[in-house]
Amino acid sequence: MDREKNANKKKLHVMQLFHARYPEILGGIDMMLVTLMEGLLSRCQVTLFIPGEWSDNQWKRARYHDILTIRQRLHMPKLEGSFFLRLKIFLGWAWEFPQTLWKLKKILFDMQVDVIHIHTLHTYSIYFYILRKLGGPPYLVTLHGTDLVKFNRHVGLTRWFLKKVLSGAELVVTVSPSMLTLAQKTLEGLVSVVSVFNGYSLPKLSTEEGIEKRASIDLPLLPKRFALMVGWICLSKGVDLVVRNWPDVLLRHPDLHFVHVGSEQFSPAFSIEIKQLAYQIAPDHIHFLGSLPHDLLLKIYTKAELFLMPSESEGMPYALLEAGMLGVPAVLSRIPAFESFIEEGKEAFFCHFGDDISFLSAVDSLVSSPLQAKEIGYRLQKKLKEHCSMEAMCDHYFKIYCKIVKLDIYS
Repeated sequence: MDREKNANKKKLHVMQLFHARYPEILGGIDMMLVTLMEGLLSRCQVTLFIPGEWSDNQWKRARYHDILTIRQRLHMPKLEGSFFLRLKIFLGWAWEFPQTLWKLKKILFDMQVDVIHIHTLHTYSIYFYILRKLGGPPYLVTLHGTDLVKFNRHVGLTRWFLKKVLSGAELVVTVSPSMLTLAQKTLEGLVSVVSVFNGYSLPKLSTEEGIEKRASIDLPLLPKRFALMVGWICLSKGVDLVVRNWPDVLLRHPDLHFVHVGSEQFSPAFSIEIKQLAYQIAPDHIHFLGSLPHDLLLKIYTKAELFLMPSESEGMPYALLEAGMLGVPAVLSRIPAFESFIEEGKEAFFCHFGDDISFLSAVDSLVSSPLQAKEIGYRLQKKLKEHCSMEAMCDHYFKIYCKIVKLDIYS
């Protein structure tokens, strides 16, 4: 009751929780978080809590763009390794845990945080479950991308921690309607689940000329014609499908290159293997640029002939939102996230995950018909702007926050 009374006297205070690299943007969840926080600033106070690395044990604070960030490790016991290693780490955790919990409780109380928004499933969120039981703020959990797939793979103590976190949430949110049924089935009535589309807003200068002016770093040397893929270099993203089939693409379109932007840190061994394959079969037509600043990536989108995302699973990825809102025609995998939302043949071309024939057919259809490709890019752009705007996402989440703390959103 006191929290509700206090909340009505001040601006709603929302704490976002994610192991982010803010203010850097190096991944889709980073982009979602930045978009959400910036969109909420006019409506509520926003703080970002970043569970840091092992060295982050000083409760570091910084402020970027009116957003306060707090970085502190949330130490958890190690669940792998030898018995003696686990015992040593457990004893260290048992000493540190209550101190961290007490400090965190004091910070949340002093800052008058009304609601906590947890992004992705991690065992460190158990701190906020326990704090809630001790009278701390309510929280919700947003499930991104492969969170549900990973949840089903967890066993033992890790799964127990995650189930406790989910059971204590006021609400669980998925980032696309396609994840809703799977989430409800996976969570088995543990908590209420709703869906909120990821949202994005292009920079005000979102034309090719405008983006050229915004970026402070020069473009790397790019081929005249290229298909673009953005994301981790890993098997689940379908990078191997693109690379092994590119020689066949070149038989029909000898001047079309493949450009990949994204980190190799997720799966270093696979990255080395796939780059070696690319060098063997098409060394002059396959290019891995690594991670790039976001302004630079926007410039690359505007020069791409088509966008590729043949992933095994996705939620509502920001790479697709960016490419689509810039009108780049896309080849996507035939997965629920895309099939349930994007119309095949009119807004994108589809291929089966890992299937060479359907992938080659989809690429050839777009590249061989530039006018059709342009129209498909336009239709996808229109749909994404209608359903996946920053304003719509922020409005949905703000109403959820208000409902959780029982505020009148019009007061």
